[in-house]
Amino acid sequence: MIELPDRDDALCFNINDKPGSIFNLVRDLKQGILVNGEIIGDKMIPPDGKINTYFWRFGIVHQTLGVRLIVSTQDVSVFQDGQLVKLQWSDSASLKGSNMDILLTKDHSLTVTLKDSVKFVILLHKVWEKHPYHRNYLGFYTLDTHLMSSSVHGLLGQFYHGINYEVSDLRPGEVPEKPDATMFVKGLELNVTRGWQRDFRRDVKKGDNVPCWFVHNNGTGLIDVMLGKRIFCFSCMPAVWRVMLLLVCICTWLAAQTHGALVVFPRDALKEVVEVYSVTVNCTVTSRFAHTIMTSKALNKANTSQEIFFEVELPKTAFIINFTMSV
Repeated sequence: MIELPDRDDALCFNINDKPGSIFNLVRDLKQGILVNGEIIGDKMIPPDGKINTYFWRFGIVHQTLGVRLIVSTQDVSVFQDGQLVKLQWSDSASLKGSNMDILLTKDHSLTVTLKDSVKFVILLHKVWEKHPYHRNYLGFYTLDTHLMSSSVHGLLGQFYHGINYEVSDLRPGEVPEKPDATMFVKGLELNVTRGWQRDFRRDVKKGDNVPCWFVHNNGTGLIDVMLGKRIFCFSCMPAVWRVMLLLVCICTWLAAQTHGALVVFPRDALKEVVEVYSVTVNCTVTSRFAHTIMTSKALNKANTSQEIFFEVELPKTAFIINFTMSV
């Protein structure tokens, strides 16, 4: 759900993808803020065959302030001032640092306040432990979004400074209390439905119903289309531009995968920090083929050896011709 205070309105849409997919939620290059989220699926396929997906882990990085967090449904790992602190949802805790304050409310919420910047609120939604299908999941909210730069983007960030749209032709929908309408946005006409979504910030169990315009088909036409896990306004481009973009975007896309990785710590219990201090991407396009060389350098700050993971998701038509590791 995207709140639009200037219009006293809200927009909402669903994003469905395969479990394990990572979405770039917020990316503000000027401020050095990056927020990614990873989704997880049901424990098993429900009788109706529809697998629900939920956000279960978020990675938050502020490069300028030098702080990093990994927040999952299991625990919270905080790295700031050269130290790594691990918190459990079963406890309440408060941490104050030079660049970031953390407030953890037991089995409820985590509030992250960045110095001279925005505040993030992450809610923990707990389900019955023995539920045959559903899992615990997380909700993500951003406060003081006006403090973001004008270039902020991402699945959520693209709306932080508002969006221009008009709604007309209100008509009956499939459900009597949920009328349909036509939305004019980004030069497109979209069929939308007036409904509501629940805001859990005040009541994490029941939530408050907030009226919103629901955009169907994963927000197609409203949000910038996601190519890989990056955000592009693909549908707004002329056909010729789309073809040109498809020929060269693999370079930008792979660079984003490297810079925007969710996990920059060891995958096991996150006991020590492994710092990724250098990432370079060199891409050339010849005869419609993109040749990309990625180099990543990491520093193990622990006194013992650790296992880390270099993860890059490739398009279906891409392949790796060489992998070299220097230790």
